Amino acid sequence: MANHIDGLPRKLDADRTMLLLSPRRAKSPWSKLNKDRVTKMEAQGLMTPAGQTKIDQAKADGSWRQTTGHPTKAHR
Repeated sequence: MANHIDGLPRKLDADRTMLLLSPRRAKSPWSKLNKDRVTKMEAQGLMTPAGQTKIDQAKADGSWRQTTGHPTKAHR
């Protein structure tokens, strides 16, 4: 969870797709969808130390308390 997905997957060629991942901006709010993913990953024991560090930082800087809608939901 250390990165933010910046777009939808794009076809690179017949066998591959690409997806842009960029670092989360400091204090950027977390969507409900991502918070739900965090809950599931923690329950399944899949959270990495790097991901937990980002979550801890978000809780410390207040961005965890801010919730945004998921922007791609509007396009579905």
